[in-house]
Formats: sequence, structure tokens, C-alpha cells
Amino acid sequence: MTQRIVPDPFAGAYAPIAWGGGIVGASTAAATYIMWTAQTANAGSTVVALTTINSAPMAFYIDPADWTVSGLTTKLRMRAVCHVGGTAPAVTLTVGLYPANFTNTAIQTAGTVVTGSTVAFASPAINAHTKTDAAADINVPAAGFYFIGVALSGTTAASSNTNLGCVLMRRWV
Repeated sequence: MTQRIVPDPFAGAYAPIAWGGGIVGASTAAATYIMWTAQTANAGSTVVALTTINSAPMAFYIDPADWTVSGLTTKLRMRAVCHVGGTAPAVTLTVGLYPANFTNTAIQTAGTVVTGSTVAFASPAINAHTKTDAAADINVPAAGFYFIGVALSGTTAASSNTNLGCVLMRRWV
């Protein structure tokens, strides 16, 4: 009997596994903020500071073993969009995947951003609408809790209003 190998129909195709979004408002201080993690729920809400009570549900669990496919390697990629209002933020906004550290019901601190997961919007212009992908696919990080966050390089401009959205995608190669 000859073994017939059937290629996986999903190999190579990106599939979304987590979404993030939020508003970075006027005069928001330089820091890393938690983005709302849901396909649409609360994506129109302001990003959340670390240590905020009840922020723990915005974290999700990643386990590379959940995506093991014989003969294929699992990869991740971040895609983000940035929509700027009538006043530019005058800072760089960098979206990325962060390990979450908890205290009670809050994401207390962010670990070091997962290498290769970042998407940066350097001083986006007024009324700009931009889509950017991370530079390349990355390996799945170690099993653990993660959140999608945005790091600000400085305090945003007064009257600025920037909406961010992103999707973390998975594929097999």
C-alpha cells in the first residue's frame, strides 16, 4: 500500500487568532498601554494603563503545542492599522505582543515585547489611514499569557486622537 500525502489546505494561509484596538487620546503620556482584545468589542474605547483593575481579561493564552502540525512550522505575524484625526499625535506608536504579568485582576507589568512582533507608526500625519505589517513572520513564543499593547515614544499632542486596530495572525510553513 502506498501512503498518499495530502497537503494541508491551510498551510501558508494566515488565520487571525487575536485582535486588538483602542484610542490613544490627547496628551497621553509615554508608556506601554493595553489594547482592547476583541474583534470589535471596546475597540472604540481608550487604551488601558497597566495596573488597571479588571484588565486581566484582555490577556490571552498562547501555547505552541496547540498548533503543532507534523512537518510544518507555526509562524505568527502582527498587522496593524492607524487612523489619525485632525491633529497628529507627534509621537511614534508601536504596537506589539507582550508577555503579561498579573497582580490579582490586573495586568501589572508588561514583559519585554516579543521580538519581531512590533509594528511602528512614526509620527503619523493628520488624517492618515495606514496599514502596516510586522517586518516578517516570527516563531511562536513560549507558552504563557500575552496581551497586545501599544508603546508611545512620548506624550501625544494636545487635541490629537489616534485610533489603532490590529490582528495577530498564525500560519504554517
